[in-house]
Amino acid sequence: MSSTLLEVENLSKHFESGGGFLRGSTKTHAVNDVSLDVQEGEVVGVVGESGCGKSTLGKSILRLHEPSSGRVTFDSKDITNLDPKGLRDVRKDMQMIFQDSALSLNPRLKVSRIIDEPLREHSTMSREERRHKVSELLEEIGLKPEHSERYPHEFSGGQRQRIGIARALTLNPRLLIADEPMSGVDVSVQAQLIKLFNELQDEYNLTYLIITHDMNVVRYMTDRVVVMYLGEIVERGPTEEVFRDPKHPYTKALLSAIPTPGKESGDRILLDGAVPDPEDPPQGCSFHTRCPEKIGDICEQQDPAQFDVNGQHAKCHLYDEP
Repeated sequence: MSSTLLEVENLSKHFESGGGFLRGSTKTHAVNDVSLDVQEGEVVGVVGESGCGKSTLGKSILRLHEPSSGRVTFDSKDITNLDPKGLRDVRKDMQMIFQDSALSLNPRLKVSRIIDEPLREHSTMSREERRHKVSELLEEIGLKPEHSERYPHEFSGGQRQRIGIARALTLNPRLLIADEPMSGVDVSVQAQLIKLFNELQDEYNLTYLIITHDMNVVRYMTDRVVVMYLGEIVERGPTEEVFRDPKHPYTKALLSAIPTPGKESGDRILLDGAVPDPEDPPQGCSFHTRCPEKIGDICEQQDPAQFDVNGQHAKCHLYDEP
């Protein structure tokens, strides 16, 4: 049986802004009381609309954002309050692939230096050994060694994403958190990147946390899926089961939007209104302002619990005892 590599317990991240003589500060509830686990060798997807807190969750797990509360455990070690030196040691095993490859790669550095930088900081390799490692990684991701002397702007979006993957792999991490790894590329390149992720997982024995809004990416890449809405987990379960029989109304709406041959436009569930302001989230269930299955005042007044529904977990009053 696989062991738990990553465990997140009641993690919250709130951002405070504003404040002054005439106006008090405001608090944005980006992530609220999130708990999840990732088993070694597993691929877990975190999905939801833009602004639901997915990226903030990933960065808070790595402490690129300091959590407001909660705990993060990696390989049975609590990393929530590690000092900078302890965190530096752990980050060799936890790497992130950032959403915007154009912004995450230093435009003033050649690709060789971008990929080599983690090795310079964290390894005792000689210059020649590092150069050889960079060439190996470029070949692994489908680029040529001569590409190492080019700058990021000389590559396509898909190629830049591959360079970001190579940089994340330099230290042989155990966990990769990939934030929208397929964004900004066309469907054919997406298929190539999915194939690359699968091959790298087998070769490097990787564990993935994939953050995305693309339900098709979740379907083809993950073992389990976590659905987020307004900073909270509203459903989680095995990917196959969630796609076959979603329990939460929000998950049903997301899945209904996937283009499928033969699907009629009337089969799509259209949600009313916009996502509420995270600075002023609604009382009760966070989804009740848009929910097509709202069942009464309880949705507006009482925050639902996480209910186990045939092995899936849904945060919805539909599953309250009568």
